[in-house]
Parts: sequence; C-alpha cells; structure tokens
Amino acid sequence: MARGSFKGLYTFQDVAQIYNIDASTIRKQVQNQKFYENEIKKFGKTWIITEQAMVEHFGKELFIAYKNNLLEQKALEIKKIKEEARKEKEAKKQAKLEAKKIVSLSYGDDDEDLPCDDWNVNVDEASVLKTFTF
Repeated sequence: MARGSFKGLYTFQDVAQIYNIDASTIRKQVQNQKFYENEIKKFGKTWIITEQAMVEHFGKELFIAYKNNLLEQKALEIKKIKEEARKEKEAKKQAKLEAKKIVSLSYGDDDEDLPCDDWNVNVDEASVLKTFTF
C-alpha cells in the first residue's frame, strides 16, 4: 500500500455493508483485540480497516463479489457515457447537415416544366452597345 494513499482502506460501515453485518460487531471485535494494531486505526469517530485484515477476518468470497459488482457498475457507467457521447456527436452531425441543406427549386414531375436551351430572348443591340462601351 502506498504511503498517504487511501487505496485498500475501508471504514467499518463499508465492511458492515459488504459482509452484511452490523458495524458494532466489528467494534466489539476491536474491544476483544481480534485485530492487530497495524490492521485498524481510528480517525476521530471513524474506524478504518485494511483490505488485507478485512479479507483475513471476514472472508474473501463476499469481498470479491463486492469488487466485481463495482467493476460491473463502472463498466456500465463507462458504456452509458460513451453512448451519450455518440448520440451527442450524431445530433451535432445531423444539425450540421440540416444547416448545410440547400433549398432546391422544384419544377414538378413533368418534363414540360423543365427549362430548355432554346428560349427566345430578344436583345436590343443598341442598348447593349451603350452599356458596354470602352
């Protein structure tokens, strides 16, 4: 265990929850000196126990089940976060596509409505020459 780290330390409340026992049971074991001095410590009103002592005194099966449950919960949380990020990315992509959508003119279903190249346009050459003189 790293110095100054809380990894591997559990409160008596945590232990009671993991092993489905009352926290007072653990405190009674402290009074009866069932633990070594380096396995438990009291900080104010809170008792702390090491993971090794907890497994040694209360068993490893329930603790492993507890750890696996935590891992499953974290995996589900990560999956949920990834799914939300994917949905958000898809929504942004869709919004971007909607913003880029070009409004096109519709000529209808008939070919008669389509413009053609043989339109007759009358151009007054005199007005064109006046406009484009150099």
